[in-house]
Amino acid sequence: MKKTAQDFLTEANAVVPSIGVTDAVSLMNSGKAVVIDVRDGKEIDQSGTVKDALRIPRGMIEFVADPSTDFYNDQ
Repeated sequence: MKKTAQDFLTEANAVVPSIGVTDAVSLMNSGKAVVIDVRDGKEIDQSGTVKDALRIPRGMIEFVADPSTDFYNDQ
């Protein structure tokens, strides 16, 4: 049976830890977190972005994180 998008999300959510807003803000303020804004330009124009967030479009995040690509960014 083929996996659905929901199957992939469920698997990812089972292994990726999540934190609440208060903890996220504390980590950001202490410099211990990096925020990556993956939304497209139109969404950011409508609602703004988090201060000091890295802006990496969702379709590029794997390439930006991979040192073997020309798009790699070590931030």
